[in-house]
Amino acid sequence: MAFTTGTATDHHDLLEQLKDYLELNDWVIEDFELGATLTDVSKLYVTGPGVIGGQPVHVSIQSEARSG
Repeated sequence: MAFTTGTATDHHDLLEQLKDYLELNDWVIEDFELGATLTDVSKLYVTGPGVIGGQPVHVSIQSEARSG
């Protein structure tokens, strides 16, 4: 199983690093949007190769921020 280590400066940086890592490991980036600011919604939707029977794996990550 592939893995990586490192440091992210914020959740935007972490999401972008995750996208790049998955892309290098043959995952398909279905949608990727970074919010303009740290409080805006950011999204990452990916599809990866399944382990058994060729069933794909779908993963979605979305940030949420609340004022206060």
